[in-house]
Amino acid sequence: MAEAEIKLGDVVWLKSGGPAMTINGFNANNAFVCSWFVENKADSASFFAVALTKEKPKSNVTAA
Repeated sequence: MAEAEIKLGDVVWLKSGGPAMTINGFNANNAFVCSWFVENKADSASFFAVALTKEKPKSNVTAA
């Protein structure tokens, strides 16, 4: 199955798991800038498309 195109405003997850993240933009390395919340704390980071999926993982486990 082909990966769905990721664009600004999409909700994505890391293929390895974690919280839902929103695509906010792109950085100088053409990686997606993502933001998310964990217990009312906002965070953000950049990820390449190969690490992201638009499909919610079946078991979404986050680190404590």
